[in-house]
Amino acid sequence: MSPNGFKRMGWAGEEETKLASGKSTLKYLIEYLKPFRTYFILGVIFSAGIASFNLLPPQIIRKILDDALPTGNIKSLLIAVATLIAIFLLRSLIIHFRTKLMSRMSEGIGSNLRRDIFFHMQRLSLTFFDNARIGSLMTRITSDTTFIQRFFAEGSHIIIISALTFIGVVALSLHTNWKLTVFAMLPMPILAFIVNRYRSMVHNIYHTLRKQWGDFSARINDNLGGIKEIKSFAQEEYEEGRFDDENDEVYQLGIQIADLNARYEPIIMFISAMGNVLVLAIGGWLCIKGQPRMKPGELVQFLLYLELLYQPIWQVNQLVHMWEHSRAATEHISDITKIPPEVYDAPSAIELPQPLEGLVEFKDVSFTYKTREITIKNISFTANKGERIAIVGPTGSGKTTMASLIPRFYDSDKGEILIDGKDIRGYKLKYLRENIGIVLQDPFLFAGTIKDNILYGKPDASMEEMEQAAKEANIYEFIKSLQKGYDTEVGERGVKISGGEKQRIAISRIFLKNPPILILDEATSSLDSHTEKLVHEALEKLMQGRTTFIIAHRLSTVRSADRIFVMQKGEIVEKGTHKELIDTGTLYKHLYKLQFKLPEEEFLKSNEENL
Repeated sequence: MSPNGFKRMGWAGEEETKLASGKSTLKYLIEYLKPFRTYFILGVIFSAGIASFNLLPPQIIRKILDDALPTGNIKSLLIAVATLIAIFLLRSLIIHFRTKLMSRMSEGIGSNLRRDIFFHMQRLSLTFFDNARIGSLMTRITSDTTFIQRFFAEGSHIIIISALTFIGVVALSLHTNWKLTVFAMLPMPILAFIVNRYRSMVHNIYHTLRKQWGDFSARINDNLGGIKEIKSFAQEEYEEGRFDDENDEVYQLGIQIADLNARYEPIIMFISAMGNVLVLAIGGWLCIKGQPRMKPGELVQFLLYLELLYQPIWQVNQLVHMWEHSRAATEHISDITKIPPEVYDAPSAIELPQPLEGLVEFKDVSFTYKTREITIKNISFTANKGERIAIVGPTGSGKTTMASLIPRFYDSDKGEILIDGKDIRGYKLKYLRENIGIVLQDPFLFAGTIKDNILYGKPDASMEEMEQAAKEANIYEFIKSLQKGYDTEVGERGVKISGGEKQRIAISRIFLKNPPILILDEATSSLDSHTEKLVHEALEKLMQGRTTFIIAHRLSTVRSADRIFVMQKGEIVEKGTHKELIDTGTLYKHLYKLQFKLPEEEFLKSNEENL
């Protein structure tokens, strides 16, 4: 617990995820059904109508066989045929309207489900994404929700129609001939046992299959995202081998399900057929020898009802498939939705009507990643408004980690980080991050136009504001030279433009955002000298009047900083200006000499020239 009473663990967000870890699949699905209860109720009413119409044709056929045909009554035959046509027409109309209703319901459920998963992922902490695979996450939003959606669109129809038809058939069959009905029901317990056994066996396979599909999707996503590296290392065959391995696992799981179907489906069909044979034998005997004798039309009616009685059993295979797909997909989704965000707004968090000033203080701050060894230990310092702080040190010393605590990408385990004298956990996250601009070594551009990416810094900015930001970022002339100007497509992750151009577009959107605090993480590395000059000039303008943290490996870029913090193993081991650290420092002086590979006398001469 920090001094201000903010917890790192536990979620105090505005609303809990719908899928808590203890909820069953059915309860979860009902939660998403609630907003569409009207559609569902109407669907049940229409389903009852369909089931009723399913029960009428056998009775009409019995009348044709027992009344119209033996007496040669053409009028009765025509009336019966016309009645059948009317029944089938009305049933088709009801099916039409029910399908429209259920489609809207399932599409709405799918839309809400995708929204909730995506929104939940947006609020998860970076700790989660540090260990997640993007392809696997995408599977949750796309294919997993599709399986659940299909269950509502098709599975619910099968359940309702089958249940209502079953009840109606049993009632009418008992009324027609209760003894024959008892014989017809004899195979039911055996079928129920077989179906339950099949369901329990296939569930585990479907659960494994959904997880494997997530891993498989992640493999494809990783491959396509790193296609340049694959080609540069000529590793196409290696990647094809890895693809084949995971593709084969999906194939083998599919074969296991197919084998189960091949084993159980014929058994179910055979037992159902034996029920028909049993009824036909006993019913035929009653037609010949029974007292009272059974009419042929009654037997045909009974056999037609028996077909409807066993229809749910024949459909159970399809239903089990849809249910187990939905159940496995729900469990797959729940792996994400039951994870609470580690970084969230405190109930008392505030948002000021004006931007922050930019006074940043670390007070005895410590932080450790859950899955990595990098730690921040007992960091304390104050960065004054408008001051430039450079953070240097060996790789893995914690430079980026320390800076990432300022916008609350992670929350510290111990200590306080204050901006303008208030713990950053006392500000609303959105407000806090609106006051911080970050420029990375490899900035991310979204697929879309240059205009879309610049306006990401301020979506409601005017054209004049956007052009001014482009000028300040030294990207205006380049944009004007393009045939489509600001409407030029940058491609996936900005692949259609160079690294320097991406960097300056990223800087222009920070100009639009106009934050009082900046974090520059290796912002000028990996650029050619001309492009670096343009980027450096843009950054110089950007840093004017802003509290800036400059993370750098290239020490030549930090000599003009007001202060330099030298980090090692998660601690600030040296502080001072470039001159002070060269004169009195140890690690900084060693890193500087090592980077420029200077002997002692040349190092001293170079240092004098650069000061």
